[in-house]
Amino acid sequence: MATSNNAPHTRIERIIVLLDSSRAARVALDAAAELAARRHAQLLGLFIENTDLLHSASLPFGREIGFTSGRIRPLSTADMERRLRQQAEEARRLLAAAGRRRAVQWNLQVCRGQVEAETLAVTKPTDLLVLGRIALARDTGLRFGQLTVRIATTANCSVMVLGETPQPVQRPILVLYEGPETGDRALATAALMARDTNQALTVLLPASADVREEELEQRARSWALRHKATVNFMRLPGADAPILVQALRQTGGRLLILSRASHAVQNPANRSLLDEIALPIVVIP
Repeated sequence: MATSNNAPHTRIERIIVLLDSSRAARVALDAAAELAARRHAQLLGLFIENTDLLHSASLPFGREIGFTSGRIRPLSTADMERRLRQQAEEARRLLAAAGRRRAVQWNLQVCRGQVEAETLAVTKPTDLLVLGRIALARDTGLRFGQLTVRIATTANCSVMVLGETPQPVQRPILVLYEGPETGDRALATAALMARDTNQALTVLLPASADVREEELEQRARSWALRHKATVNFMRLPGADAPILVQALRQTGGRLLILSRASHAVQNPANRSLLDEIALPIVVIP
């Protein structure tokens, strides 16, 4: 991802997508392939054989409930191993098809371990990691926010989280701007994404005890002028989760970009934010 000399570092070399058998993962794969094509980046599919599932299957009382039939069946390690191999092969097929459609180079990496640890071990600072939110919650037994917040706040790369339903293209890209220390790189990434897709860019300006909305707008407007970016502004009374959720519902954005150091991510009281927001989110290191 090329930038000017004065822009924060936003280069992306690989788009990594976490794959499984869910619809959310397929939506994430399609988005990842599109991003890889636009950014001329390599597409890497990551399939993780979850050792927690294998351990559960090895227990003598292990059982599974059919998703459609509701029947309870015995669960064995051999069954789980076979299912994981089938899912990995299906992931390879889908990845190959997405690569052909978008004419991008692709590769599949199969790992065995816990989802969070294996995912973080693969990423590099120049990656963009794409996750499907529904799949993570179901496969790990955790609420979406717990696992995703941990990955988004500890990964050494940008993290995009998608739902099962793609957002309409005509909606604006939104970026939360809390000042140059945390917001300039998020603003640079948002401007590039908006430029790529010819979409409007709206900068959300939350008031805080440290800085007023007027000062935030002046700083963001100066950045936009230097980098020749066309932006709209929306002032918010704060960056707490309820305020952001309400603002996002009002604006109907397609994507929200914010810094990992943002109050909205770092404040423990806001950890419900990722659970409540339906639109895709990109967390920038």
